[in-house]
Amino acid sequence: MEVGIAQLAGAVAAGAAVSALYFGGLWLTVRRVPTSPRPHLLAFGSFAVRAAAVVAVMVLIARAHWQLLVAAMAPFVVARMVLIRRLAPPAADEERA
Repeated sequence: MEVGIAQLAGAVAAGAAVSALYFGGLWLTVRRVPTSPRPHLLAFGSFAVRAAAVVAVMVLIARAHWQLLVAAMAPFVVARMVLIRRLAPPAADEERA
């Protein structure tokens, strides 16, 4: 089975969408934890929902073809790297240099 450009583009779009859902949900969770009456429940529940969504999407994509899974994971990994660099504390940036 050959994978077409349209399928690859769809997998990248799905990966970008699930990445936005995962990291957006993480951002919302981190902002709400300090004021939550049950922060441990909020953190665990948020992680469970975010992880389940990512796994469900990636499994569906992987069932079609492994190359589509790689294409879907690429935006997820890139988003993680970009967010780590942009949101790192200034002291961490000086240590890397």
